[in-house]
Amino acid sequence: MEPASAHPRRSWLSANDEEMLAKQLVKIRKPVSNAFTAGSSSTRFILTVPPEQIQERLFQVISVYNLVHALILSGLIGNALNPLDPTSFAEDKENLVHAFNIVVSLVLVLSGFCVCTTTWALASVASLTTETAFRFALHSDSFWVQEMLSVSETMLLTVAMCLAVWIRNSTVISAIISGLAFVV
Repeated sequence: MEPASAHPRRSWLSANDEEMLAKQLVKIRKPVSNAFTAGSSSTRFILTVPPEQIQERLFQVISVYNLVHALILSGLIGNALNPLDPTSFAEDKENLVHAFNIVVSLVLVLSGFCVCTTTWALASVASLTTETAFRFALHSDSFWVQEMLSVSETMLLTVAMCLAVWIRNSTVISAIISGLAFVV
């Protein structure tokens, strides 16, 4: 795919837009990208199409983030609304149960926030003109935030799963830790 700048110049691009486009093209052309040094992969995905198609790409990217966060939210809402009762577990597991309930609640709040913001963003993108959508994609480096939130949710879910396994069967976790200690 060609970068957006390969298409005929748009008369509506300001000098600031031209400067930002040049910066984004440098990021797009880097062989290895990460959110901190070369911009988000979502921005790269959006800016590789002609400006006329950017609004559709914005909608696609934001929809994917919205769907991921909504799935996480729907999967955890039952655990958060009906938390595990620490008194129904052995005394040595009560702190683990509390930790599990806290982690699930954190992920629920985080994914709820993300669902709200991405839903708002979808409604906003629907009303953008071609020029505004292009400028938004060009000047916005905020997609890395969604990428980092998705990674954070995934890491917290992994912690919750490990806690759940540890609560149910501490010998499994002990075996995993022993195996990791052996490898290291």
